[in-house]
Amino acid sequence: VRGMELNAADLLKSFFITTIVGQEDTDLENRWIEIVSNTDNVIRMIKHFGWTMFNKKIVANRNDYYAKLKEYGEKRGGEKLLNSFDEFAQAYGIVESGEIEDLINWAEKNELTDIAKEKKAFSFIRSLKGIRLFRITQSYPLIAAALVNYKFYPSNTSANALLEIVDTLEKYHFINSYICQRRGNEVETLYAEKCKEIMESKNKLSENVNSLKNSLKNQLADFKEFEPKFLDLAYDTSAQILKSIYYMFDRIENVNRKGREIIEIYNPKLANVKSDWEVEHILSQKPLKPYTIKNATEVINSLGNLLVVPSGTNKAVGNKEAKEKVKIYKPVSYTHLTLPTIYTV
Repeated sequence: VRGMELNAADLLKSFFITTIVGQEDTDLENRWIEIVSNTDNVIRMIKHFGWTMFNKKIVANRNDYYAKLKEYGEKRGGEKLLNSFDEFAQAYGIVESGEIEDLINWAEKNELTDIAKEKKAFSFIRSLKGIRLFRITQSYPLIAAALVNYKFYPSNTSANALLEIVDTLEKYHFINSYICQRRGNEVETLYAEKCKEIMESKNKLSENVNSLKNSLKNQLADFKEFEPKFLDLAYDTSAQILKSIYYMFDRIENVNRKGREIIEIYNPKLANVKSDWEVEHILSQKPLKPYTIKNATEVINSLGNLLVVPSGTNKAVGNKEAKEKVKIYKPVSYTHLTLPTIYTV
């Protein structure tokens, strides 16, 4: 009976242990464990690591990819390959699930003073939280490659370029992926190419950002595609829909806010997303008097009838009529609470 076929992680681990001399196997084992602990999906991380070195077609074929990794390791040394994988894995872990303190710890450890500043770290992770919501993992290696590039060629300009990359990807994938429901693989080839470019470009991260933005502009969904799909969004109690509503109102609320001024409405870590904030239906779901309007349920659950308000405000308005609710909304100084002007007295 044949044993189970080794996966990419097993093959790569075996390669390091058999080729790196001068280190105990147990030390290499421990280092490997530490490296792969950066992710919940080591196979995906290894595939994405390949995008920083080879073209996408090679990486897509496991045998070709492993042969190329072996060739690279034999030519340049297994330890150098392991170090490169370690650098990428640390950055990848931050992108996949890191919090502000994880980014700051990584930056301080590597003496990267610009991105270690709280304001920039906060902005970087804030955009990542949006990207994670959209579940576009194809963007992870691109951002990780940018972090590695910044580590080796740090500057304030490069730190700003990092923020611009995640901001660009967040906005692009909100439109194309989250609202227009385009498949994530539409960007795979582009991102794989850009990963390799970034890793090889040395001190040119800002130029890489401009190149990426120009490429994405050509693929961005136009308003005719975006508008009907955005208007189709409606309230329901599923976790993903609730999170998306909180996310959108968070971004609306904070358009002109920066740093500590930002009010965090969207928190992806909360199991119950309705803790401090709640979705409010301006026309109530359970009105005191039945509505006479057609398609009342559809109207009530549409985005245009929703607000996200502090839980206390939600309780205060209850099932009152819209005109009465507005009197309670008005004293609350949140930007998005000024939107439903059609309900003013």
